[in-house]
Amino acid sequence: MMEEMMITTTAFIRGEAAAASKKKGHASWKLQDQSKRYSSDKRSNFQGHPRGERGFNRFTPLTKTLKEILATEASKF
Repeated sequence: MMEEMMITTTAFIRGEAAAASKKKGHASWKLQDQSKRYSSDKRSNFQGHPRGERGFNRFTPLTKTLKEILATEASKF
């Protein structure tokens, strides 16, 4: 049982599971989603801004330098 799980996990990591599922002939979810995405991209969100613009202010700017962050991470362990 454990050996079978290890083989399955190893195959998944290598991408063999993904390659095998593509051979089954089912339509990919990406292909099904593209027609929906095309029509929804034309619409604006409820605030009147195009969809592509709303993700720009999603992240908080860094207040520490990379050197400070790495020094903090190194001291944790």
